[in-house]
Amino acid sequence: MKYPYSEIEIPQVRRKELNEKVIRLIESGTAEENGVTQADLFNAYTGDGGLHGLECKDFDNYHEYSEAKKEIENGQFFTPSKICELVVHALKPSETDLVADLTCGKGSFFNFLPTESNIYGCELDVRAYKVARALFPDAHLTLGNLRTYQPDVRFDYVVGNPPFNITWWADNGTDKVPSHLYYCQKAAQLLKPLGILALIIPRSFLADSFTDGAQIKEMERHFSFLGQIALPENTFASLGVKRFPTKLQFWQRRCQIEGWKPHPYSTDIAYVLPDDFSPQEESDRAHEQFVRFATANLKENNAQILCELAKEHHTAEDFTYNVQKLLFHIKDHPGTRAGYSRCCEYLHRFYTQKQPADMPYEIWQRTMLTEAKVLSYLKRALARQNAQPERDVIALVK
Repeated sequence: MKYPYSEIEIPQVRRKELNEKVIRLIESGTAEENGVTQADLFNAYTGDGGLHGLECKDFDNYHEYSEAKKEIENGQFFTPSKICELVVHALKPSETDLVADLTCGKGSFFNFLPTESNIYGCELDVRAYKVARALFPDAHLTLGNLRTYQPDVRFDYVVGNPPFNITWWADNGTDKVPSHLYYCQKAAQLLKPLGILALIIPRSFLADSFTDGAQIKEMERHFSFLGQIALPENTFASLGVKRFPTKLQFWQRRCQIEGWKPHPYSTDIAYVLPDDFSPQEESDRAHEQFVRFATANLKENNAQILCELAKEHHTAEDFTYNVQKLLFHIKDHPGTRAGYSRCCEYLHRFYTQKQPADMPYEIWQRTMLTEAKVLSYLKRALARQNAQPERDVIALVK
């Protein structure tokens, strides 16, 4: 945990004032001289959720009021730190895993992740982005829309609290999808095969196997279902949303590995968390019941995952073998381990690169990553960080 968090609830009437003070201190760079710590900023900024400032009497009907409220808030309800701690500790990501939150807000989940430089986030709201940037300066943060977010890497884990109950246009431009379903579809694009998705969504999401049949099929097209638990109904009470039923779901990205079989979705909720739950105890319980076996699959099949990515891009067999060998040595040696994630980023950038629509092919040929460039990068990384002659590194892949 980077910043100790407080469970003291900030009164609704003070939230807007405190939010504005946090932004002023960050923009002016005067927090320290005013005796305000980074932990103070983390605990004081609560976002715009529940602060729409609209009144139902000013609209012709409740529907218009509700839609206007959603538009202003953009579904921005930051996940309470206690829930973030539960989720991250249930996943137990390692120091080399790449983790993303595709609508990261101020970075509530980031506070509990082991390696800040392996964190990725996208945030549409500029104020929340500024806070996240100030709190987690080593993270890879993007100010922009989830729908256009295209990082150069594939992730081991995606965590999130997607915008609730907003309707977005699908990528095909003709269909509309709920915002939280779109989040899952985007996560499927960005996760590695066997990567794990943990998200907080309304209990109404995929609650009925008949009426939600189409959405269930869409999720099963991308994922294997690991399980779900109900969160306390007062989870978002501090943000002015009382008695709103939510749940925590775990999913694993499908893969093509021989013998691996996905689990179908079930509407059953395994158990309900009590209001006074312990994050440490419940994270261990969730890990054992839902995540442990899936995480082991992700770790043990890393070589096969690389092969699957390679198959998608028709890379040579000896390239895949040499990459696996170099990455093993980089991760295995204490002198090079810190650079392992950066090397994985470079490799995944190679696998996911696409020629920009407005770039001539001749220029693209000069800038694109090739198998030779990737191998050269990994060899230099191992030689430089391990203080090992490059000729000895080259011998590793022969």
